[in-house]
Amino acid sequence: MITAIINGRLLDCVGDVPLEDASVVIEDGVIKEIYSKRKPVPRGATIIDVGGRTVMPGLTDAHDHPAYTEMNPEKAENEPPLYIALKMAHNLERILQAGFTTIRDMGGAHWSLRQAVEEGLIRGPRLLITCAVLSPTGGHGDANLHGERLSHNDLGR
Repeated sequence: MITAIINGRLLDCVGDVPLEDASVVIEDGVIKEIYSKRKPVPRGATIIDVGGRTVMPGLTDAHDHPAYTEMNPEKAENEPPLYIALKMAHNLERILQAGFTTIRDMGGAHWSLRQAVEEGLIRGPRLLITCAVLSPTGGHGDANLHGERLSHNDLGR
């Protein structure tokens, strides 16, 4: 499948000035060609005319928690799992619309959320998921603490 994004203002994040009247040709999800003057689009390509809008690489959020839909822990604990799943799907759509094409979940999201995105069941960015919360020993997300503080010697091991 070939897609041609035409008539864009390209920020390639390599050069120091935008490339005006740019076209980007993508084949099977891989950028094959970028050019700045109008030339014929490959035969059979799906054409997306962006009308002079800015085209740029997708953004990556290296620390996200799409499963944390509520900042109040007491309220979050009482939300039904299906409701949380629907809120996560809604949040992933909003993240994608904001230009983030990849997010790294630092804990909370289940691998099935990634599967739903990959299979096209819901729209969202590419998900790099840890499932369990990543935290340094003794950190705010350390699940091994069970509410107890470790001594300095325990932290050094």
